[in-house]
Amino acid sequence: MKNKLAQYKKIYWDIKLSDQEVDKSWRQLQWKIGAVQYFYFKPVAAFLVSLLVFLTGIVGLAQAAAPGSTLYQVKVLSDKVVAKVSGKPEINTERRAQDVIEVSKSRPAMLPEASKQYKQALTETEQAVEQDKVHQKQFSNSLDKQKQWLKEAIEENPKSKDELKQVLQSAQSAKEKLNKEKVKNNTQDNKSKKNVH
Repeated sequence: MKNKLAQYKKIYWDIKLSDQEVDKSWRQLQWKIGAVQYFYFKPVAAFLVSLLVFLTGIVGLAQAAAPGSTLYQVKVLSDKVVAKVSGKPEINTERRAQDVIEVSKSRPAMLPEASKQYKQALTETEQAVEQDKVHQKQFSNSLDKQKQWLKEAIEENPKSKDELKQVLQSAQSAKEKLNKEKVKNNTQDNKSKKNVH
């Protein structure tokens, strides 16, 4: 048996292949190795693409969710992420104000929940812009827009007037607080400039 094995081994080593045959063999081997590696990553890639499509669909579906519904928290969370990534914290309050206005027209029973979410967004945005003068200015402008939207909604929706007035009052209070903070910061800046000179 050992003799036969040694004999076959000698025959194998004595075979001379042309350059074309060697090149062809390497290409075939390379293709097979590449195909095996690709096979392992194919299901992972398919899963990741499916997951991305699923999550995108959920977030898209959540954008139509009303306060109090199951997907509304997904909508709020996605808005927070957008606000954080874009560097515009006022987006949260703008979107919650739009929710309040939409709910006041179509689902007045959901208005207390929408108001609660708006007030929470106001608090979070106030904290986010507390030390940033640029964002304070943007938030101030955003509050002006929101107050205007809410005033128009009060005129258009007399049935929801009381709740909308409370939301408007929250926006006005946030604006006043922001103005006080602005005056305080300006006073501190002026004092520090005087100390430098």
